[in-house]
Amino acid sequence: MFRPRMAIISILLLCTTCLGDSFTHRNTGDSFNGYAVARKRANRTQVRIENRKPRYLDLSDYGIVQNNLGRKNRIYTFNIKDAVEFMAETQAFEKAIKIAANQGPLFILIEIDTPGGRIDLAKRICSALIKLDNCKTVAFMSGGQFGGAFSAGAIIALACDEIYMLEGTAIGAASLYAQTTAGPEELKEIYGESIAGKFSSAWSAYCVAIAELNNRPGQLVKAMVEKQTEVVEIIEDGEQIFIHPRDKPKEQKTIRIWSDKNSLLTLSADEAFVVGIANGTVSSRSELFARLGAKRAVKNPDRKMLKAKRTFEKIKKRFDAILNSIEYFEQRANILVKEYNALEAEIRRADTVVYRKRSGRRRIGSYSSSYSEIEVERREVLTDRNILLNELLDVLDALIREYDTAMLMANRYPDLKRYVKMLEKNLTATEVTYDGINFRSRY
Repeated sequence: MFRPRMAIISILLLCTTCLGDSFTHRNTGDSFNGYAVARKRANRTQVRIENRKPRYLDLSDYGIVQNNLGRKNRIYTFNIKDAVEFMAETQAFEKAIKIAANQGPLFILIEIDTPGGRIDLAKRICSALIKLDNCKTVAFMSGGQFGGAFSAGAIIALACDEIYMLEGTAIGAASLYAQTTAGPEELKEIYGESIAGKFSSAWSAYCVAIAELNNRPGQLVKAMVEKQTEVVEIIEDGEQIFIHPRDKPKEQKTIRIWSDKNSLLTLSADEAFVVGIANGTVSSRSELFARLGAKRAVKNPDRKMLKAKRTFEKIKKRFDAILNSIEYFEQRANILVKEYNALEAEIRRADTVVYRKRSGRRRIGSYSSSYSEIEVERREVLTDRNILLNELLDVLDALIREYDTAMLMANRYPDLKRYVKMLEKNLTATEVTYDGINFRSRY
């Protein structure tokens, strides 16, 4: 249930507990302008004071009011304008946003245009935003390829102190899906009804908590996550309230049905503003800055996230090339193992064999296609067997080296950790095959 009057309570609490820019000592009346940073000594927080040296203060001794009097006339901007999928990018965000907040900007702007992405990474971004209590954060649905903030991106926006949306953008559709090689699939198709239900319930509760933390309507956010959630709007004592239809008093008139069963809620910019999800809509980036009192502020775009992403993309390209090489050597090894086993079987059956002998020199990955069927003595077959054996061992040795290289990369970079178990399993199997072939009794 969402009650706008709660905003008044939140504002009062904000003035007494959050870190702001005008400080007044409760007993002495001493006042100054400045801003707090994320540095502490015991229960004291460092405050950078205008025209004075920084001091460590017990903030509970001060009445604190948020304003721009003690802040620098600049803002820092961070972009989330693609799928949230790289740990490297998320880690860069976590570090960079702390540094930015400690510079005392007017606010930090998070420009969002994303289809969503990994839930674990979205939670880390949300956590970084929520913990940032010494600087205001503003989410801006800036439009672009995806047209708003969806899925995990919607929840990241909800973790910001304020949300503004470019006209024509949207927010919502935050249901959980499992990413497979065939594309996104519903959790129940992968884990079954029971396990999927637990995952979805936990994610729904998390999203609602994030929304209500900033006094946004939790029931509407729940409808963004769960298809079965229905939401209607009523007016009670002159207040806008969003509830499930079963909770609506019979005498109350339904103002609007916001979400039907079996559909995920997505809100346009105007709708998000009407229901209290967004703080406003704007027609341009310039209008946003003007509204936030930052029209002439220096804009500092963050480069660390982009740099981290590009660096990892180069690493991933190299890693993918190694995986392609592994796939080739695996296929080649499977073919050679079959040929080798077949030749060994022929040698065991007879001293002389009818055997399709290859002409031309063998090399890894290339064979002559010229054959002639001849009868050969056992010793000639043994010679060919030994050539085949050497080639097979060379291929297996190359495969093991590629596995080792891939393992080193996968263990070094968090975004590649998901490959570790598969690589370990296949490496062990390849080593067993190598030893089995190398130390097998020869005929």
